[in-house]
Amino acid sequence: MNNILSVLILNRNNSDDLINIYNDLKKQTFQDFHLIVIDDNSDKSELEKLLKIKEDRFMLYSYPSPWKFGNDNKWDMGLKKAKSTGSKYTYTLQTDMKINSKNLLQKLVSFMEDNGNYGAASPTIYNGDGIMTWGPGIEKVRM
Repeated sequence: MNNILSVLILNRNNSDDLINIYNDLKKQTFQDFHLIVIDDNSDKSELEKLLKIKEDRFMLYSYPSPWKFGNDNKWDMGLKKAKSTGSKYTYTLQTDMKINSKNLLQKLVSFMEDNGNYGAASPTIYNGDGIMTWGPGIEKVRM
């Protein structure tokens, strides 16, 4: 699959939130993307939920026990998978993030197209209380 954007998510035992994010992504105005899920040895019941998704743009990579990703290689594994698809851009999300805008991906790709000096971009993200949890000057805060 050769989409302009690879959306990359790491997962371990958080399939319900991941599926919710995927459903939100499918509602985006921008549809030239695929989702790459790198599963870090989820429990069988959690992994089975993801294996039920049979869509071309949902790519699941899971490795059986006793395989464990170390902190130094799980993002690298995902980025290698994204690069192998031929995508122009890669955008990373985490399963604790929420997507509240239907044009998030369009804004992201437009920004990247207009700002060729950037290697990556992230939107400003607010939690349910309207507090910025991801964006300029913010260190990662779990929502």
